[in-house]
Amino acid sequence: AAATLCESLGYTCNGVVDTGRPVQENLSALLTSCRGAVLYVGGTFQLVIRDVASQSGITLGHDEIVGDWDYELPGLATAYNTVLCRFINPNRSYQTDEAEWPARASNTYIAADNDLEHRLELELPFTNSWTVAQHIGSVLLKESRAGPLVAVTVKDMGIQFVVGDLTTVTHEDPGWTAKPMWVMGVGVNPDGTVRPLLAGYAADAYAPQDTTEPNVVGTTLPNPYTVAPPTSLTHAEGDAESLLTVDGIRIPRIKLGWTKADDAFLAFYEIQAKRSADSAWDSWG
Repeated sequence: AAATLCESLGYTCNGVVDTGRPVQENLSALLTSCRGAVLYVGGTFQLVIRDVASQSGITLGHDEIVGDWDYELPGLATAYNTVLCRFINPNRSYQTDEAEWPARASNTYIAADNDLEHRLELELPFTNSWTVAQHIGSVLLKESRAGPLVAVTVKDMGIQFVVGDLTTVTHEDPGWTAKPMWVMGVGVNPDGTVRPLLAGYAADAYAPQDTTEPNVVGTTLPNPYTVAPPTSLTHAEGDAESLLTVDGIRIPRIKLGWTKADDAFLAFYEIQAKRSADSAWDSWG
């Protein structure tokens, strides 16, 4: 399911794995390419990627909730209004590039937050697409603003929850009716009750962004290790090119000409020559 989702969203994994680093560090870096999380559930590892989802079968209502609530409402400490993603851009000679979402000129989130910027900066070392980097940034921004983070005590049936499940909550305390919530964590209390950590769900957070990579003039320089050769080499010899000394001795010379190479790094030309039968070239300055 995760593989199919990645194919539909254009998520691919492109980069270099340094086997000298700890496995967990490499895994965390790989997971940035798909917004994924790896969980160990029931003796197996599972890849979880949050996206548009259906309710997972377990619902929470007045009969299931038996304990207190803890809320963390979205604010400047947890809700972002701009995201800067650093990724590898093939269009910039595979150098690190930046994709910001939303674009500065159309960012309504900052205005909604009284013009106080709260920026999330992401490193995406295995992403090589501007469009994908923007989508990852937009999802994380919208998720951070989707609703409160809630911990609540429920009956032992809550042990069935798995991180990444989508549940619904109906209860008079927060005033919710079938409110969809992500399961972000599951803890077991000493008395056997369960305390899930829930986060707000918004289906529109996962919609692809209709954006196009800006065509910005780059600063790509020519390769300094490859120098273009001159062309149209000519040579002339005769009395007009010979040198007459004050002693009346005529020294024959060969005059060379060529069309210069269009090369930004060209500083000078070096002349070399040899007899046809020789193998080594002599430098003539």
